[in-house]
Amino acid sequence: MKTRSASCVITGAVLALVLGCVMCGASPRVVAWYPFDGNCADAGTRGYDGIPTNVSFSSDVPEALGEGQSLFFSESFDERYVEIPDVTELAGRYALTCWLKVPAGYTNTAGGRMILANRAASEGVWFWVNAWNHDTRSIHAGSRTVEGVSGEANTPHGIVPYGEWMHVALNCHGSNVTFYLNGREVSTAPVQPGYPFDHAWRIGGSFQANPTCWTGWMDDVALWNDVLPSNLVYRLAYNTASPADHLHPWWDELLRMGEFHRFYQATNANASAAMTTGGSDPMWGSFALRTAFLRCENGLGWEAIADTEMRRIGWIEAFGTSHGYHAEVRTNEFGEWIKREDDPECTRIFRNSWAWNGYEPEGEVVWIGAPNYFEDDDFARPYTRIHPEYGTDHIVRYPDGTVATGYLDTVESWHTGPEDPRLLRFYDATCAKSVNSNRAITGYTSSTNVIPYAWDDEGRLKPGYLPDPDDPTNSVALTVHVLKDPMCPTWEVYLDGCLRQLLDEGFDGLWVDNWSSFDFFGSKPINKAFGEWSVALFRDYLAEHFSAGELNAMGVADVESFDIRGWLRETCRSFGGNPVNESDRTWRDARWRDEKLWRVYKIYLRQEAGAALDRAYHLIKDIANEYGKPDFWIAGNDLQINMGFARTELDTAFPELTWTFGLATGGMHEGLGFRPPPYGSYVPHHKMGLAHSRSRKFYVWYYMPVYYDENDEPLPKTDNMADILHYQGLAHNTLPRVQPDSAKVAGTEAEVRAFFDFCEAVEDIHGARAPVEQVGLFFSSSDQLLNILPGNMHDNGQPHMFAHWGWGTALDWNRYHYRVVPEWKLTEENLGDLTVLIVPNVEVFDPSRVSELTAWVEDGGNLIVTGPSGQRRGESGWFETMADLSLASLTGVSDYGSAPEERLTAVGAGQVLFLKDTIGYDFFCATESRPSMLDSFRDAIGRFGLGDDFPVVQDAVDEPFTLGISVHHDMPERRYFIDLYNTDIDVDTDVITPTEPASFKVRLPAWLAEEPLSVQAYTPDGSVDLDVAQASGDRVEISIGSFERYISIVLTSARSTGNVKLDDWLDRHYGAACTNYLQWAAGDTDGDGFTAEQEYAAGTDPRNSSSRLRMRSAPDADGDGFRIRWTSEGGRYYAVEKATRLEAGFTQTLAARMAATPPSNSVIDADVDARAGFYRVRVVDP
Repeated sequence: MKTRSASCVITGAVLALVLGCVMCGASPRVVAWYPFDGNCADAGTRGYDGIPTNVSFSSDVPEALGEGQSLFFSESFDERYVEIPDVTELAGRYALTCWLKVPAGYTNTAGGRMILANRAASEGVWFWVNAWNHDTRSIHAGSRTVEGVSGEANTPHGIVPYGEWMHVALNCHGSNVTFYLNGREVSTAPVQPGYPFDHAWRIGGSFQANPTCWTGWMDDVALWNDVLPSNLVYRLAYNTASPADHLHPWWDELLRMGEFHRFYQATNANASAAMTTGGSDPMWGSFALRTAFLRCENGLGWEAIADTEMRRIGWIEAFGTSHGYHAEVRTNEFGEWIKREDDPECTRIFRNSWAWNGYEPEGEVVWIGAPNYFEDDDFARPYTRIHPEYGTDHIVRYPDGTVATGYLDTVESWHTGPEDPRLLRFYDATCAKSVNSNRAITGYTSSTNVIPYAWDDEGRLKPGYLPDPDDPTNSVALTVHVLKDPMCPTWEVYLDGCLRQLLDEGFDGLWVDNWSSFDFFGSKPINKAFGEWSVALFRDYLAEHFSAGELNAMGVADVESFDIRGWLRETCRSFGGNPVNESDRTWRDARWRDEKLWRVYKIYLRQEAGAALDRAYHLIKDIANEYGKPDFWIAGNDLQINMGFARTELDTAFPELTWTFGLATGGMHEGLGFRPPPYGSYVPHHKMGLAHSRSRKFYVWYYMPVYYDENDEPLPKTDNMADILHYQGLAHNTLPRVQPDSAKVAGTEAEVRAFFDFCEAVEDIHGARAPVEQVGLFFSSSDQLLNILPGNMHDNGQPHMFAHWGWGTALDWNRYHYRVVPEWKLTEENLGDLTVLIVPNVEVFDPSRVSELTAWVEDGGNLIVTGPSGQRRGESGWFETMADLSLASLTGVSDYGSAPEERLTAVGAGQVLFLKDTIGYDFFCATESRPSMLDSFRDAIGRFGLGDDFPVVQDAVDEPFTLGISVHHDMPERRYFIDLYNTDIDVDTDVITPTEPASFKVRLPAWLAEEPLSVQAYTPDGSVDLDVAQASGDRVEISIGSFERYISIVLTSARSTGNVKLDDWLDRHYGAACTNYLQWAAGDTDGDGFTAEQEYAAGTDPRNSSSRLRMRSAPDADGDGFRIRWTSEGGRYYAVEKATRLEAGFTQTLAARMAATPPSNSVIDADVDARAGFYRVRVVDP
């Protein structure tokens, strides 16, 4: 996979600071976590288990944590601590969080009490509470190098309470530490010279001779791989967040994901995770779910997945559809339901509605779906509410308390009889409804499911059958889709039972369809937004948020009886429309934007159903923890429709995406939408997905048009467009969900296998990287919410959304590297060190959010505001129009109508550019003219005069827009990535035009700028000519030959050993003399026979010949055998092995992982005889 690459050496002075360049990826992750609930094991995913010494467990726990145990350190023992291995993920930025409790009335004349330390006699890090004479009561952080250079920071005195639990957090960044107590920032101070590692840690102690161990209680200790946002620290302190929510899980890597019908298809594709099609979909009901499991395991080969490392992913519906279908079941001669052979508890289904055409049932026709579970249908037992593990005592009710059981006695236009499943009260109480109270039940099937035997001898319809609406002489088997009311509590109960079934089957994660506050923003809200629970609970919402006078002003005379559906119908009529006609154009009249009650209803659903999604997320996580799967994956669909309306916690955004999809993009039939390359780009969509995910990765189902031959058979799929999309995604940390046997999903079997093989080859290099981002692009889902009308968008007008997509595409084609900043993430932490922020056509911008922008601009930020941004308040102000634009204090423009075409204003140390022209919107609505419009975006950013330090990629203006360039970093591993990808494809012929040779410059980060460079390149395209040469200062010039699809250039230091921890250790021991890590690691400067790398592993001093690993042996003094003794260093672990003949190898293990007990350790070999014995001591886990 590697190409020919030219290594190069860069020398000379460079800037020590990378200006305006944010290296920000996913959220901070827990890399080690100790809840101390009966053990000292690492509850994270890395296995840094602790070894306790003289500590005990206590039932005294912080009230915020509720229950469990804590760790108690008693002064009865001088040595009391928990030793954990070197946590290799820690680098220059990390965090410590924990709960601490000092005994009431505690006095101490010895000074500090250690929280966490890796300090030995010389170098190390320590965090402690100064408890001197009860009065000091401050928190400290210190460090010391091997040369004796040390520094320490501390909080003000007197802040530490005694006799009560306190939450402590320390953010360690560079040479500074920020202290937090009980969720509040206390102080920030420098700690020179930083934070040396490469050593085991002790919780509550250190490796010094006088460790001053902790006294009292300690709980929930966590180490994080990055500093924490202040809002997360606050949430940890008040238990609205947990370290469990931030573990570094398996799904944060390059997941090779697909949907496969049979197991062998997954192995043929080299998949690392598989969705198992119908065998994991509980929307049909718990009984049907069990049937599907058995089919997958016994008929489709999925039982073999248990013998592999492949992850199994199920799917489930959030607030989308609950399906149902007709099926035939039978009884035996005793009147008992006939069961399956592979599960004697599960009733056998003899035929279902997909295989019914021309079939005459011999048994009983029943309805399969969620009602079986709640109504305890006897044929579905035990997979109903009575199940001992999956069951519930929940009773399905209407909002007024009426039990929802049996059938409605109403007559519908399609009414077919008393047992039509669409008339079940269960559905009536739990489903979404239209403004006219029509149940949102769709998906009627007839043409392939005709039943000609549904009538008895007297011409009456047999029980359970339904007449064919197209031919009353026939009957049909049904398959229906019932849309859920997100406010109905029944669906949360149902989720609980279904999830337990999935976990029992060994699933590792869920793809959750319709992860949105409501599943009606992809089409008309008027058809689906008004279930009984949504309507009823809206009354409570109105009463809570508005006075009687305010309600009257909105047309609500009696809130207790108010029905939003009636008000909407009357308003539609007042606009001149026919409310009974749900396709009436009046439902899309722009006047709805100014109807406050309609705005309030949308906001209510967004907030309350969003809270229900949060509950669902935590319910899934909690149940998965019960089943021993703390890293259970939750991936959510429908990002491209809802664009963040949920604003909820989500592991990974994972939507379906087609060229003609939807609401947030416009449709291709209107000349809008996400076009395919070359004139379209999915990159803005991928970046939006990453902004909605906790994960570093984003996943997409790429749907492509299906073309048919003259016989209406789908033509074979082609490979090249799939390659273009897949490698463009990979360059932006986005992976596909594939399905080689589906005509509409991008990728043939051969293309998928080749792409997944390439991903596997680079996953160890790419897995932990994060994008380099200098520009922020603001996104407001509130603006989208404002523009939703009862009948969908007014003429598909989406000024902000289209402007966002347009800016995103133009920024990418201009090689400005950006990230999406959603409105609910507009914080100091997320703005960080961004150089530029763009607010494109954001009509909804609440005045309360302006202060955050102002502080960032005054500190040197550069803000671009386009169009009529800031005309309306946010959700708390019900999207009311304001007299003046909310951003006027920054832009100097208070009225859009009279605004100048542009205005550049200095604000503090920063600048604000107002553009009246909505260039992003215009760009999105253009087609082949897009490349000619790119200059306007460069000109706008160029107005700030940002100098030579911006952007990261330079001198690439003349390269074609079809040459994509992304930049990533992996700071802990000191890797820098420049990815190039080609999007020059002819959509009609599927022919890729390879790139022309190109050259450009890239600015390096400070930690690489002064290093000699090693260059590696990874490409699926065979050999590619590549040259990396010094340009000037901290720039390198990349010259690349022609390539077809993708190439990833990886820059590292040529003098690195490849082990960043070892490099740092060499720096600290040899200083400036260490000009080449590789050479110094292999050297033996003290002449003791051990290389520096070996001494690093052993924990000895490479400059002192007497400091080395030595072993001796002698008969044990007690006569119990042979004692092997060796010198040991704190924080190391050792294996002791034995061989009776050297040529046979060391086959006996006397100790597998023995913790050091400095200055020496020993073991006894009791199995000795007259034969010779050979012993070996190895350092393990250095």
